[in-house]
Amino acid sequence: PTQMGGACVTPGCDVSMYANYEALWLRREGDQNFTLSRFNRMDPFDFEIGRIGGRITVGRLWDCHNGVEAVYTGPFKWQRSSNVTGAGNLDSLLNPSGGYTAATINAFNSADQHVQSYQAKLNSFEINRTWWTWDVVQTLVGIRYIDYEEDYALSTARIGVGNGFLLNSINNRAVGAQFGGMLMRPLGLRANYGVRGKIGVLANFANSNTFLSNANTVVLNSADDSTKVAGVLEMGVFANYQVVPSVRLTGGLEFLYLPGFATVPAQSLGQVNPGSGTSLQNDGDPFFFGASTGVQILF
Repeated sequence: PTQMGGACVTPGCDVSMYANYEALWLRREGDQNFTLSRFNRMDPFDFEIGRIGGRITVGRLWDCHNGVEAVYTGPFKWQRSSNVTGAGNLDSLLNPSGGYTAATINAFNSADQHVQSYQAKLNSFEINRTWWTWDVVQTLVGIRYIDYEEDYALSTARIGVGNGFLLNSINNRAVGAQFGGMLMRPLGLRANYGVRGKIGVLANFANSNTFLSNANTVVLNSADDSTKVAGVLEMGVFANYQVVPSVRLTGGLEFLYLPGFATVPAQSLGQVNPGSGTSLQNDGDPFFFGASTGVQILF
């Protein structure tokens, strides 16, 4: 059995519960060049910390080897924006077709102001069945639900013509099975290091809403939804230090990859025609990277 005064990280036979709190600093990577305002790009997303938790894990052990745990990650919210002005020389990257002409979107071109905003939100919930082996290996299988949203808006103003507004909102609600594990090695009398990972196959129930108005005239007001296979891949490296037998400090690096999720840049918003926004594309692959620090308490 695990000795609480040693360097092993398994909760041990004399522990029935454990709780982890980890502050996560994550950044939504990729799509840095996405813009619908010509010659004007938004700054990349910053690293953000989960507003109330980052990652919270609560586990229950029935004996030295068998247990169950619940994990919540989030809520995360990333934002990027830009605001540029020009005396009638701002153009968009919108391309009218299918009967729509340049006059259909004339508030977006030769404009005096372009304001862009782009945000992403992430929440994740897990219930896992866990097994401990040799005090250094944890394996798990479980159910995971991921709620991931993106919203993009472009607002324009053109003197003598009026205002333009484009909005695209994406919602991903994905649920499915995952499996994973954790491998640990002693680094000293009180310290440990290791790697952990999870991979899963999810059913992604996604929907999209697209709205475009030009000089107070509604040009697009469309929506679509789809259910397709998506995935989740989570990996991390970590180390911890045992302060007292029941308290450990932790830290590490993390990444999260979500293939098959719908994103704003994957929707071809630049093409403006009567069918725009009526066919949701689920081939986005948002990627998140960052660091963690936290504490584990054993009961």
